[in-house]
Amino acid sequence: MPVLVVVLMVSEAEAQLANHCFDADLGGWSPIEGTHVGDGPPLDPPSESADSMFYAFPPRVLFTDEAPPRRGGPGVYRLDVPARALQVPKPFRWWTLQGDSLSIALGDGFTSVAAVLRRSEDRWVGLLRNRSDNVGRQLYERPIVLREADCDSEPPVLASSDVPAPRSVPSSTGPPLQLGRPIPSDYSTEPVRSFLVVHGLEPAGHWAGSDSLLVQVNADGLISHIEVRYPEGFDAGPLEAELVTGFGSGRADSPGAAWWNRTTRSSLQGGSRVRVMLIDPRMRY
Repeated sequence: MPVLVVVLMVSEAEAQLANHCFDADLGGWSPIEGTHVGDGPPLDPPSESADSMFYAFPPRVLFTDEAPPRRGGPGVYRLDVPARALQVPKPFRWWTLQGDSLSIALGDGFTSVAAVLRRSEDRWVGLLRNRSDNVGRQLYERPIVLREADCDSEPPVLASSDVPAPRSVPSSTGPPLQLGRPIPSDYSTEPVRSFLVVHGLEPAGHWAGSDSLLVQVNADGLISHIEVRYPEGFDAGPLEAELVTGFGSGRADSPGAAWWNRTTRSSLQGGSRVRVMLIDPRMRY
């Protein structure tokens, strides 16, 4: 009987979190003692640079009551970022409640941020730690406070504040192909290695001239990767100029034309076979 009482109490507590939104207040990063064991000086703490998107935490999160991809088990649920809030490029997001401890994590298989929080009056308080598969690097932690928020209210930071990046390929023969959406039924597909070749779609506008279009989809049938390939001898200059006009100059630290934000990694690659790759890291599960 005592075990049954504990289960009921945990379920009630989970129900108080599920389908509720919380806004995050974050403090500054501090080094975690003993984590830097490699050669050379330790890396600086994560900043607001593009690479530090890997350790970003969203300004608003939504606790769902659904199972997350690739992490099962009772009491483990998917952590979402509402569509209107600034996103993070993590496909694996989950939360779980054990006793009075709330655990949350966002990862991609290589880097992650995770926290254990406890209730303090009307908020949840803890430390958010970054993690990396680069063993021996300096790791950091920062204070995090989650306060419940109205899911219908405006998030602290809007998704529209992110820098622009191309996410879709328009078509003259039907609907566009878009990251994070299913392949439109207007088109047929053919499996080729790890991709699906899309037939029946004619890229329009500055995307015109492609001779093949390939995609990858995740377990939910959502497009995670679009690859637009062009024939040998294709002049990529006008295409790059159009992309720069539409999306800005892109990443200054990239050897080629590239546009990154928290939902999209797009790049134009030259050579004998020009191609444009559009990737949504959140969909890669």
